[in-house]
Amino acid sequence: MTANALPFDLSSISVTRLNDHTHYASAKLMPVASPAYIHWQVPFVSDKYTRQTLSQCLWQYILPIEQDAPTQVRQKRQRQRAGVRSLLRYLLDDLAIVDTLNDSRFPYRLVNTGYYVCFSHSGDSVAVALSKMGAVGIDIETQAVKWRIAQRFYHADDIRQLQALSINERAQVSQWLWQIKESLIKIHQYTLAQGLGIYYPHLVAALITVSNKPTAPISLILDSHTVHITHTSSMAIVYQNTA
Repeated sequence: MTANALPFDLSSISVTRLNDHTHYASAKLMPVASPAYIHWQVPFVSDKYTRQTLSQCLWQYILPIEQDAPTQVRQKRQRQRAGVRSLLRYLLDDLAIVDTLNDSRFPYRLVNTGYYVCFSHSGDSVAVALSKMGAVGIDIETQAVKWRIAQRFYHADDIRQLQALSINERAQVSQWLWQIKESLIKIHQYTLAQGLGIYYPHLVAALITVSNKPTAPISLILDSHTVHITHTSSMAIVYQNTA
């Protein structure tokens, strides 16, 4: 990794190479402290304050103003949007790529090199995937996908296979399935309902097979794409196979 400067708004940055043409990065958004203000009244003006002068000041601690819920949501989305773009700049610096993002339409691409770009964010986690082979999808989730929600969208055959599992195994496999389908939605530009409702034969069975493996990353082949799953950061990346 090159010694490029760390973005001021990100921490815990990790960059992973999947092959010569595909990379992804993840990071945490730096916490934003609520501003607090100190107000003081100085009894006289002086070029240099002495200890006695400061002790004579009248100090007042002003609490930060609480933001309403819609404002908090808007600010959170703004931070996430800025965070993924900051992470992309870091990734490009790490790969010594000088380029700019065209985000005027999906899928996003770099203007000069033609790399495909995909963003994901959840809570204070952000991620970006970059691939030269074709459209790429990435999904990061910091919260569990509720089974009752999954049942509303999944194909009947997916539900049938998942219902046969124990509660813990079903939660893990269903989470992965959701993230893989979210990634494919970003690649093919499906609607959420359409993409989550597509049935991929053998995918659930393959996920069940690897669900009891250690926490090392998992790779699966899905038609013309490779699926990469990480346990530690709860991410799924779907990218086109190399020729």
